[in-house]
Amino acid sequence: MDGFALHPEIEKRRGLGWHAITKQYGSVLAGTDLLAWLHENAVDTITLVGYMTNNCIISSAAAGAITIGN
Repeated sequence: MDGFALHPEIEKRRGLGWHAITKQYGSVLAGTDLLAWLHENAVDTITLVGYMTNNCIISSAAAGAITIGN
């Protein structure tokens, strides 16, 4: 969908190591393979940014704290 496309300046920077997902829930970890991909690639820190800080960002942060903390 065009409405969800990356900004052209960001799209130009995409590399082979990028992992794209489409989320359906508040948390980026719910129903996606992102957590497994992060573990497989030894990523231990991420930065959460987005439009709905009061919903999607806090949901992803809370899910990550619970998932990673166990």
